[in-house]
Amino acid sequence: QNESVVRLMQQQLQQAVMTHSWIYTDAQLLRDDIQTLFTAERY
Repeated sequence: QNESVVRLMQQQLQQAVMTHSWIYTDAQLLRDDIQTLFTAERY
């Protein structure tokens, strides 16, 4: 009983970490895009 609960928690934690890294990557890409836009506007 206890072991299955622990396994479930580990799975949820893993999913949360994956989701976080996706969001982080998306945010970085978005920042790069914005930076590129601002750079293009200046010239």
